[in-house]
Amino acid sequence: MFDVSKYKENLKTEIFGRKIVILDTVGSTNDDVSAFYEYNGLVLLANRQLNGRGRMGRTWHSDDIDNLYFSFIINNLKLTDITSVALFVSFSLYDVLKKFGSFKIKWPNDIVISKRKVAGILIETKVLDNKLLYAVVGIGVNVNSKNFPEEISNLATSIFSVYKNEISKEELLANFFNTFEFYLLTYLKSNIKINIVERWRQASENINKIIKIKTAEKVEEVIERGIDEDGALIVENMAGNRKKLYYGDILNVNGC
Repeated sequence: MFDVSKYKENLKTEIFGRKIVILDTVGSTNDDVSAFYEYNGLVLLANRQLNGRGRMGRTWHSDDIDNLYFSFIINNLKLTDITSVALFVSFSLYDVLKKFGSFKIKWPNDIVISKRKVAGILIETKVLDNKLLYAVVGIGVNVNSKNFPEEISNLATSIFSVYKNEISKEELLANFFNTFEFYLLTYLKSNIKINIVERWRQASENINKIIKIKTAEKVEEVIERGIDEDGALIVENMAGNRKKLYYGDILNVNGC
């Protein structure tokens, strides 16, 4: 069970994570938290998801109570803020997890170690008349899982599998919100700039490495050279020509 008292003891935020709704089983935390869209920073946490999903409609294995499955609301943003906010979510998870192992970020927003995913992020928005009403950030973190279904056993891992010790879900969640709120509030103060390009170079799994990337048009082999200030992936083909990608998937060796 999730210990709310322990969580709140470690939570240092002003806004994010202060209001928390905990349910045993949900279809999708992203879907269910939308009912609370007026409450900026509210988080919905579930022990299990029946229909957990990731980017491009992929299924997220979500029935292990040793892991974290949660979504939270962000209000008062502009549509142009979403790419930066997505990066801050990734950086926050990376900052919290790197103390447990050599975790990295795989563009656009997977947290991995040795090519295996430990956390995934899905950001969805509600837009009306070209105005962003609110954003929902959904996150799944494999915290203390000991085993995975055979079909994903070579693609996924957990913090426990790397660190070899049980991790406090309560402290991890609180520390994530502590870190994320710092990033977001710093970003929203116009006189303070976060160097996302350099942060990416420190955190990326594939910086200056040959990768295979799948876009809507094709799969191609390129070298990752970083991101620009808008979060676009900068890649270089084997002829030395560079371009920016705003959408796509970096493939593992087995194409997954």
